[in-house]
Amino acid sequence: MALVAPVMTPRNQEPATEAHGKRLYAGMVERATTVVGSVRYVKRFAVLYSDPFLGLFTDESAAEPKGSRSVAGATATHDGEVVEIAVPNENSDVKLSIKLRTSTIEEAQAWAAKINLVCSTTAPLSPEKGNTGAWLQHASSSKSIVT
Repeated sequence: MALVAPVMTPRNQEPATEAHGKRLYAGMVERATTVVGSVRYVKRFAVLYSDPFLGLFTDESAAEPKGSRSVAGATATHDGEVVEIAVPNENSDVKLSIKLRTSTIEEAQAWAAKINLVCSTTAPLSPEKGNTGAWLQHASSSKSIVT
């Protein structure tokens, strides 16, 4: 009986970018990572897709994914040049935190606004994790202006 080696794929292999919807916003950022208890920032090219999905890549070619993930149900805030994205965690009630540092405060404001806009119109992960469906009321509410 011969042993067959398992098929190995790269850890960061992800679906093609077309699978994540329309590209809404993109730019160079620095993502915070924790290494042996200390925080360091690593340059990444970030792309926000309509699904909503945040793609992080080594450069603008978007050929090599680095830590990309769904941001469905997430909220974003900014403090100066740092954008913090709180992403619902399906395994816990504690949200995952993604921190991106931009080159300007205006860029951080733009990232936070775009993320909140795309995530406010998408479904949260699941009602049993405390998501009440308020997003649906928000997304379907009339926003007409009376003159």
